[in-house]
Amino acid sequence: MIDVKVNQEEVKEIYLDELKKAIEEAEKEAIFWDTKELVRQTKFSLSTIQKTFFDEEGFAKYKLGGKWMF
Repeated sequence: MIDVKVNQEEVKEIYLDELKKAIEEAEKEAIFWDTKELVRQTKFSLSTIQKTFFDEEGFAKYKLGGKWMF
């Protein structure tokens, strides 16, 4: 019979370390701005952004609560 023992604290520590690495990597690949910051950074008006980019397939947008993130 095989008996396997797992140190739960070590598993948790390894998991959290790997999760932290994955989050840091994802943060390097993506930057999200709210509507106000998108307007400020691009120097486009909100209406121009909505007319020109909002419906584009490659224009990433997510709604978090009542706030759009781009």
